[in-house]
Amino acid sequence: MRENARDRGRRLVAEGRLVIRRVDEAEITAVCRGDSGEIYRLGYRDSRWWCDCPAKTQCAHLYALQLVTVAPGDAWVDLDDLLRREAEVGS
Repeated sequence: MRENARDRGRRLVAEGRLVIRRVDEAEITAVCRGDSGEIYRLGYRDSRWWCDCPAKTQCAHLYALQLVTVAPGDAWVDLDDLLRREAEVGS
């Protein structure tokens, strides 16, 4: 069975592949080593989550970052929904 993005995100955190560089009220920046060994830059700025990996949706790197920076519950971001809405706006 193929691992989904959320499970990959959890694994990336568990394996210590996510390094948070900065967290403040306006911005989060991090780097994450993907399964290919490539280092991706990612974060949150201007009310948007972003990652420079080639994935367009369901990015495991962002799931990993949200897992350790966003409180569960009402504040939790549905990343699939967010990326879908951002893609619609960008089209």
